Amino acid sequence: DGMDLAFCKIVLREGECEELTFAGAKRSLLVFHKTDEKLQVIEGDKRGLGGFTIDDSKSFTDKLIKVCKGDVVLLYSDGIIDQPNLSRDRFGTSRFTAILNENIDESMPAIKLKLEKAFDEHKGLEEQRDDITVLGLRLN
Repeated sequence: DGMDLAFCKIVLREGECEELTFAGAKRSLLVFHKTDEKLQVIEGDKRGLGGFTIDDSKSFTDKLIKVCKGDVVLLYSDGIIDQPNLSRDRFGTSRFTAILNENIDESMPAIKLKLEKAFDEHKGLEEQRDDITVLGLRLN
């Protein structure tokens, strides 16, 4: 009926920081700024795309963010956050962001392995319920 979506565009400039434009339909963007070593959550709009309450007159909000070399940009679907374990506890945003914060200086493949390991340990024998996408970019 509808979907959640996160979309970003990065304009690259030689020798400068880049400009990132983000729009989200019930999805957020995570940006780890290397200079202050903080993970910033950029919230998307609180409505999805399509569905039964479609209103084409409303647009989504573009948010401009300055990103520099060494920063990490992450887009992710709700599948990893919403995954329950056998006790019906969700993997959750706080666990997801904690893993990212603890491993942000690692390579992107190493972060992927840490997330996969934590996810597999969390879900145990519970069936995976949704698609899972995590897209991470380290700006060089």
